Amino acid sequence: MRLRDGAKLYQRFCAAPSFGMKLNVRDLVGERYEFVVTLGQKTYRYPLNLAPEAYQSTTPTLVASAQPK
Repeated sequence: MRLRDGAKLYQRFCAAPSFGMKLNVRDLVGERYEFVVTLGQKTYRYPLNLAPEAYQSTTPTLVASAQPK
């Protein structure tokens, strides 16, 4: 689901005890999305942030180094 307007981009129903699907999000515009999964009476929401700022590279920095004594 696209959070900006609530549009459902994909919907699938399954009655099997186990379900798996690989989704290709490559062509989605950099926005905020959500996977909404309903199991019985419960609904679970999983955020998916494809906004460009979510993928800014970072350079690790050395906080402390162990020096032999």
